[in-house]
Amino acid sequence: MTEVQVGASPGDEVAGIVNDVNSGELLVFPSGTFSWSSAVEVNDTTNWGLRCQPDTVFEVPAGWGEREAKSVLDIIRGDDFLLENLTYDSSGRAAPGMTAEAMNRAHINGLHYRCNGPLSTRKHPNGLNVIGRRPESVLRVDNYRCHNNGDIGAYGSGETRAGVWVGPGHHGSVRFVNPVLSGFPNNGFYVSRTMGDVVVDRGLLMNNNVSQVRVSGNVKVRDTTVVIDVDSYLDGEGVLEGDKHNTRGFWGDSGDGIAPEGGLVTDCSVILQSYRRCTGLVLLGLGNSRLTLENCQFLLNANITALLAADSNQTIETTNCSFDGVSLGSTAARGHLTGSGNEVMVTVDPGTLPIDQRSTAFDWNRIQPEALRAATRPYDVPLLTVEADEGAGEIGYEFVTSGELAAGERADETESVERNDDGTWTATGAVADGDVDDFEFRGAVLAWQADEGDYTLSVEETNAEYMNDTHELTVEAATGVDEVTYTFITSGEITAKDGTDPAESVERNDDGTWTATGTVADGDVDSFEFTGRVHDWRADADVSQYTAAIGQRPEETTQRE
Repeated sequence: MTEVQVGASPGDEVAGIVNDVNSGELLVFPSGTFSWSSAVEVNDTTNWGLRCQPDTVFEVPAGWGEREAKSVLDIIRGDDFLLENLTYDSSGRAAPGMTAEAMNRAHINGLHYRCNGPLSTRKHPNGLNVIGRRPESVLRVDNYRCHNNGDIGAYGSGETRAGVWVGPGHHGSVRFVNPVLSGFPNNGFYVSRTMGDVVVDRGLLMNNNVSQVRVSGNVKVRDTTVVIDVDSYLDGEGVLEGDKHNTRGFWGDSGDGIAPEGGLVTDCSVILQSYRRCTGLVLLGLGNSRLTLENCQFLLNANITALLAADSNQTIETTNCSFDGVSLGSTAARGHLTGSGNEVMVTVDPGTLPIDQRSTAFDWNRIQPEALRAATRPYDVPLLTVEADEGAGEIGYEFVTSGELAAGERADETESVERNDDGTWTATGAVADGDVDDFEFRGAVLAWQADEGDYTLSVEETNAEYMNDTHELTVEAATGVDEVTYTFITSGEITAKDGTDPAESVERNDDGTWTATGTVADGDVDSFEFTGRVHDWRADADVSQYTAAIGQRPEETTQRE
């Protein structure tokens, strides 16, 4: 390709310049904001491209795509093309979209839609349609980003906006690397109904309606983080007003025979924080009766009846997956599940999931860095806030986080923050009579401890009263079992209940967490009360030899009112 410097000035209309690109030309745009007010179609052009600067922006009219499902750029029967650092914005809600069809190969490196998407149920252009026309076609899309912030209940008749569409016309292979998509009403990645190969790699997918990825036999999802947190979505610029709403995670779909059955989801992290309607995070349907999960981890901070769901004629094969969370009413799976090497924390009912042991801890180091904050939040990292009630006496507190911790703008100079030898961080302080302390942190809150008193604890502006809830953990050995030795760690204080063997050990750890160890045999039962959540559980016996269960104490007997 021969570089052609585009001599446009900020504010100029540039759609016509792109429309007239010739084979062999690489159009290089300067820095600045330019107008792109008409649809561009590039047909049968080879060895060409667009290269923009990191601060080049194309402004589309407000309402683009609202009344007519037209793309800003359609590449038809193109080949050997390169698109680099394309950013589209608008003064209002708009739906810029693009079609990229390659006969042999193509590369998109940097596509960003900065504007919020439309709210209606009309037909809108998808963010990106990709077509590899031949079996030997190879396409790659790096760093595609769009926080659509649409009405995720506005599915309509199925013609509203998807983040990515790959359909029956695709016969080659396409790989998406580092995509970030959120707030689409018609799937994040709608890529299941194709005969070609699709790979989603190292993505971050949040709060998309219908599913984050629809999966069939030619689809692989790797090292991707899924976050369902509708509360945070609505606290930002997102909308949920329509009635066709279901924030699934991965949904098996072969289009009733359009694509082969199957699909692979591997090394992924799924976080369920809050939702309005979610029938499951991994489900099968629409002609796809099998799916494979490998080395995936799930964090359930909201109750869900069945995280994985398969009917009697369907199979989800689950290998080396882990399930953790503060939720006390969740079931890991229902229906036909196979596999091995799976771990489930004692807070989660395994249901029909085959498990090897009752121990796990969510690994925050595996998730995409941007998932440490909600997509629509104005601040860069989660915020923990401690606020004393009016008239309250001094309340001392201490908490531990898995990642870096810093005092916020409202914390006074007496608050202490330090890094521990094991890489965790600890903050100590005190509030009284309406005082507020706040802290920014990365990762998760591992431990919380506070003096008695009236105060409110919030994380990400959401009440975190669960840190103070009191729960009961019961360990029961099966009849005839010689001995089961167990250990568990909690974020808050542990107390052995009456009737538990006095030989059982309970102690506070240096990092503020608590550990209990004990032994049960032949129908024996040990019971403990604790505050906060269970972070780790270990037992030296097979899960068939004991039962570990957690329940919440009645509200009137909790430590705080």
